[in-house]
Amino acid sequence: MNSNVLRFFLSATLYYVVHSYTGYFLVFPDYSIIGMSGFLPPLLGIMWGPVAAFGSLVGALLSEISEWYVMPQILQEKGVAAFMWQGTLLFCNCGLWAFIAAYMPWRLGYSLFINPEKPLFALRPDVIVKFVWLMFITMLTTSLFLGMTTDEADALRLIEGLKINLDTMNEYVLTCFLNDFGIAVFCGLMWFFLLMSYDYPFHRPKSVVSAQPKLQCAFDVLFIITIASAIVLCQPQMVEYEKTRLFTGLLLSLYMFRPMSPIPKESTKHEKIIQHEDIIISRKIAMLFYVFIFIVFLIMDVSGVIYGLKDINIWRQFNAECITMINLALIALLCMLLRYHHSIMTNIVLLEVLTVFISAFALGGVGFVIMDRVMARNIENSTSEMSIICRERLERTFDSIQVSVNDIRDLALAELESYELLKNDARWRQNYLNRTEHLFKAIASNTNGSVAFYLRLSPEFAGSLGGFSWGRNKEDSEKNSANSFYRRQPIDLSKYDPADIENVGWYYIPVSRHNATWIEPYIDPIVQNYVISYVSPLYVEDNLVGVVGMDIDFEYLIHEVRQLAAYNYGFAYLIDRYGRVLYHKNYKQGEVFIHNPEFREIETYLTNGIWIGIAIPMMEVYAERNNLLMHLVSVMLIVTVLASFFSIYFAARGVRPLVILTEAAQKIAKGNLNVQLPNESRNELGTLVKSIREMVSKLEIYVYRDKLTGLSNTTAYARKCNEIAEQSDYLNYAVVVFDVNFLKKINDTYGHEAGNELIRCAASIISKTFAESPVFRIGGDEFVAILEGRDYEQRNELLELFDEAVAEKHFTVQDKTFNLSVARGISIGRKDVDYASVFQEADEAMYVHKTAIKKKLGIQR
Repeated sequence: MNSNVLRFFLSATLYYVVHSYTGYFLVFPDYSIIGMSGFLPPLLGIMWGPVAAFGSLVGALLSEISEWYVMPQILQEKGVAAFMWQGTLLFCNCGLWAFIAAYMPWRLGYSLFINPEKPLFALRPDVIVKFVWLMFITMLTTSLFLGMTTDEADALRLIEGLKINLDTMNEYVLTCFLNDFGIAVFCGLMWFFLLMSYDYPFHRPKSVVSAQPKLQCAFDVLFIITIASAIVLCQPQMVEYEKTRLFTGLLLSLYMFRPMSPIPKESTKHEKIIQHEDIIISRKIAMLFYVFIFIVFLIMDVSGVIYGLKDINIWRQFNAECITMINLALIALLCMLLRYHHSIMTNIVLLEVLTVFISAFALGGVGFVIMDRVMARNIENSTSEMSIICRERLERTFDSIQVSVNDIRDLALAELESYELLKNDARWRQNYLNRTEHLFKAIASNTNGSVAFYLRLSPEFAGSLGGFSWGRNKEDSEKNSANSFYRRQPIDLSKYDPADIENVGWYYIPVSRHNATWIEPYIDPIVQNYVISYVSPLYVEDNLVGVVGMDIDFEYLIHEVRQLAAYNYGFAYLIDRYGRVLYHKNYKQGEVFIHNPEFREIETYLTNGIWIGIAIPMMEVYAERNNLLMHLVSVMLIVTVLASFFSIYFAARGVRPLVILTEAAQKIAKGNLNVQLPNESRNELGTLVKSIREMVSKLEIYVYRDKLTGLSNTTAYARKCNEIAEQSDYLNYAVVVFDVNFLKKINDTYGHEAGNELIRCAASIISKTFAESPVFRIGGDEFVAILEGRDYEQRNELLELFDEAVAEKHFTVQDKTFNLSVARGISIGRKDVDYASVFQEADEAMYVHKTAIKKKLGIQR
């Protein structure tokens, strides 16, 4: 079979399998643009050329075969024009982008990789960087193309999930790009490295780009940026103007098929990569690192450690933080392997990196498990506390109703003079009802949510209609007005069987229990509203008088429940003892309640037979946990990357220690003690380094340090002068010359110890004031400071501070206190003026200052 035919079928099969079956073991959001297969076309295009592009196109079309089933229906319902238009969009969205993703790297790859002097892919760090750049351009282009050609329903569905402005497609394109680029680098980079290290014969055509690859690549990138800019400018109109989409897509296709110039034949030979033992080890360790990362990714994905990866926003965060950091770690590791694959320190560096990586993940895993348990307890406690708070709030509402009914019951019994009169005297009974209903009305009008109150006498002596019943409209239930109530016809108890709980349970249940009772929600047969009742029986000397009760509008309770907030998006709900919904945001009243696994639900029993529940979205419950885990993974990978760089740094220092020591010895022999030595180690080389360092330290003390003040001495000053003279661009500096006044007089009068103390005191102030500049003692009482950097920029302020410090300074010798006096002069370094002239100007300025000091003190000379 022809190799191109084989590669075509392999490309189509690979794309179809990866796109169709990764969703069974990897979690991705339920949107067509999010998938695992985006990394394949670019890699296949680099490996097999244009054949792979056509294979990817066919594989993509086959993997989206279900989308084509709607086309006959469109043809039948909307006609040929709509059929052709929808088919074109579907073809672009399902397959053409895969063709572009495979064809573009093949075209751009030669601009980035090939020139007459180097092979196609050699084991060099810049190839990895260029591969990432290639993926960036490819994924940006295909994302823009998808943004132009996607089906409107898919776009609107995604935008709705992202909760962004419907007038723009930027977020859609960004989501495509972030996902595809991260996955392309994550999955494609390591395989590219392995193929490259095994000297894989990448596709190389008979003609490639011209001998000016940089110019060609710049043209390619400029072309793509121009298209991207045009797309961004017309973003708000893209959904409406389909012609713009197709025109841009056609332009991209024509651009990719532009002719290419031949390259010289001598550069078409692929240089053989020498296989070293360290390359083989690097390859194995890199593969181990990649497999370990992939296993960790699968564990986090499949086990649900990161909850809600199917949500587009969670996936974007996971992609931006975790996969991006994994990619950076991979790039750093591969570049290190390529840069130092000939070094004897490679194995040590890799061992250090893997040790840090495994340690970081082990410690991070333990830390996460501990934090997860703590957070789980906190979540459990917080949700339980919320449930208790919600229950207590409703219980307070129910308590107020119970108090009202109990007050009505007490008033009814207080107004009852005799059970016999109530039973036998109809006129007295009517007067009793008239008195009590007036009192009841006052209490009920001050009870929020009440829509009815009643006193029903026992039908044994008052008949089936004995008593009274008052009601009011539910919109008046929160008005504290007795006028809002109206008299209504009592329910005829003789029409219902005592077992009919739905209609007369409010009477017979409290009577049978001999206690005040909450009646579960029911439909009031008079007004046909959903109510909940609290009813208390009336007994006098064990004789049943009747019942008193109050009906509460169930809408009032629902209003109270709606005000109960749990987290940001949680809510409260009510169900009865049989599991039927009384109130729920997502259920109709009366439906059987089924627990939703997407919510954390906790129910608490209320005193009236109702269950109040708290439902919190699991996404919100686990939001902090997800953030913690993703930040933790990012930090661990950052630590690994930093450890890689530190390992590279120390490896580079360890490869050439003897060379560094030789260079240092040569500098010391020439009198230059400012040398850099390698880090000490616990071997013979470390002993040598330590000995040389000690020798340099002692030489610095003897050669460059003034024993009395600890400042640099005249030898160091001479070396600094030579450095300035050798640097023609050394301009930003100033010279300050200091001279300690009255040193000779103090030496003659109080001895040289007092003079030495004077010199040390002056040296201390000079070095502290000009702390960021070198200070030298160049004579018995003379000092020089060469101001650099910030000291140079703040020279005037520092001179004022110096004068103030000198004026305030006193020192004591032999129980005698002396004032310090130091003359100073400054000169600024300038172009075409040598250091000696600048020093002379500063010295003259110092003498002017010295004269001024003596004149101020009244000293003639």
